[in-house]
Amino acid sequence: GAEQWAEQVAQLHNEQPAISQECQIHGRDGQSHWVYLSLHLRPTQDCIEGIVVDLSERRVLEERLQYLAAHDSLTGLLNRRELERLLRESLKGQSKPRYSHLLCLDLDQFKQVNDLCGHSAGDQLLRQLSSHLLHQLPRHAELARIGGDEFAVLLREINNAAALEHAESLRHCVEQFVFSWQGRPFRVQASIGLLELDGGVSDWETALNWADSASQLAKHLGRNRVQQFNPADGVLLEHQRQLQWITRLREAIELGHFELFYQPVVALQGANDGLRYEVLLRYRDPHSGEWVSPGQFLGAAERYGFLGAIDRWVVMRLLQWLADNPRHVQQLAQVNFNLTASSLLNAHFHEMLHSELLRHNLPAHKLCIEVTEMVALGELGVSSQWIKQLRSLGLKVALDDFGSGFASYAYLRHLPLDIVKIDGSFISGIEADPINQAMVGSMQQIASQLGLSTVAEFVETQATLDCVRGLGLDYAQGYFIGHPQPLTQLSDTADAEVQMQLALDSQ
Repeated sequence: GAEQWAEQVAQLHNEQPAISQECQIHGRDGQSHWVYLSLHLRPTQDCIEGIVVDLSERRVLEERLQYLAAHDSLTGLLNRRELERLLRESLKGQSKPRYSHLLCLDLDQFKQVNDLCGHSAGDQLLRQLSSHLLHQLPRHAELARIGGDEFAVLLREINNAAALEHAESLRHCVEQFVFSWQGRPFRVQASIGLLELDGGVSDWETALNWADSASQLAKHLGRNRVQQFNPADGVLLEHQRQLQWITRLREAIELGHFELFYQPVVALQGANDGLRYEVLLRYRDPHSGEWVSPGQFLGAAERYGFLGAIDRWVVMRLLQWLADNPRHVQQLAQVNFNLTASSLLNAHFHEMLHSELLRHNLPAHKLCIEVTEMVALGELGVSSQWIKQLRSLGLKVALDDFGSGFASYAYLRHLPLDIVKIDGSFISGIEADPINQAMVGSMQQIASQLGLSTVAEFVETQATLDCVRGLGLDYAQGYFIGHPQPLTQLSDTADAEVQMQLALDSQ
């Protein structure tokens, strides 16, 4: 165009005889073309020379790459990276008008389609559902696919009531959607988390975490529902805490934030036959350096299927530690460690345990696996089978927390056990409780008739220790006997005084 050409020529003079840039020119075909234009002033010849390089193909490729960088290749929706950019700019006030709400949609029953019909069917479902959702969005809203079966929606400048209405509309839209594959119909549902992007949300990471936490809580509370994020909601905060623990537990295994502790067990009747203790798990917070007991993270580990990984870590670390400390193993009478139901019922776990015992050439009879009463008695026939399997390897098996489900008292004779650990609720303060004394006394008599050893847990005073010794119990464990301490204190290279003190405590 004449005006743009005049601007270009005006920049050329003797001090600056050449300029170059990318720009659009209009061809005689009436089309616009992106070109690289280089102009050079020739004063002596009273002319301007120019070179034009056609960049049309490159510009098309660049635009395609920009599109792919911002969009999901399967559905054509915005991808997670672009959603993060939009959130970041909105929260920093760089976009007008701002986004007011973020929705996270997590599909339910989607895995069923993948498992039954294959991933091609799952991909087709996602494409169809994406198109279906796009038609339900309010004006100026953005829809993104941020994970396998996870979507997110950004809503612009509306109030909470309107945002909830839109969320319910989307939930209903998913609920009514029917996907058909080879004549077979499938339905999915959505658990939706809703977050208001107010002053309490400072960055996009927080926004996505909070909205996702709300969607996971919606799933946990029954699925196919909308859950608005409320920072004061105790249930949501607990759910968030558990989600955070999963990342921390994974890092604990990978980076070594777990450590094994031991708590001494002393013989009450007869002479001491060596060191006895229970191995306990502790987590060291990498930021504060504080030790955290399992009670704070085992609930999260159980909910999200992480118990098996923790059990595997404990077993492998303990057996390796024992193999590295042969003098300690010679002094050892018995070490107890706990296993969960997910491991006890897993054939691969049993194989791993057997192979590790053989690899380290450890005396299996010095190892005792503790299982809770509820786990052992849940399926009596199955429990008997895996207990026999463990004992066939030479391991001992202890029934932990016995008496906490007292209706199971009569089943004790049907389990092939070695040891019964009496629940601490019967032991604490037993010296002043005749009823508990009678109950614990009867437990001791029955265990003795069955050839089982007994252990009193939660022994915290001299009076309690004297009482359980008088009732005939074989062993005692608790804070009066000894607090949990790092297992490394018992290594072959540790201070001899520590080893001596443990030996004295066990007498």
